[in-house]
Amino acid sequence: MTVLALTTSLPEVTVTVASLRMGACGLAVGNPLGRCAFNMTLLDLADGRDSILAGLESAVLLSALFAILLMGQTMFEGFNRRGRRIWDFEPDAALRIGMYALGLYLVYRTGG
Repeated sequence: MTVLALTTSLPEVTVTVASLRMGACGLAVGNPLGRCAFNMTLLDLADGRDSILAGLESAVLLSALFAILLMGQTMFEGFNRRGRRIWDFEPDAALRIGMYALGLYLVYRTGG
């Protein structure tokens, strides 16, 4: 599974590294986010009968929900570039870290 994950991620890594070298930071961030959103949609539509997400355990479904929320938040922050900072602290990054921690906690509580 690890070899499969690494091999299928190589095109995104290559595009991201090349775009960073060219100075296209928007492409470097948008490429993995778009690929992740596309893969989640493709996997959900792959089963012809029913949604794959409908048959998952609650902990897996909750982690997928938080992954979608964090991707959406990251994309929203990319479009909304006002550069709010309090000293060297960005509130958007703190909100994302807090949401990630909340997701980990809820998945832990739901799964076991």
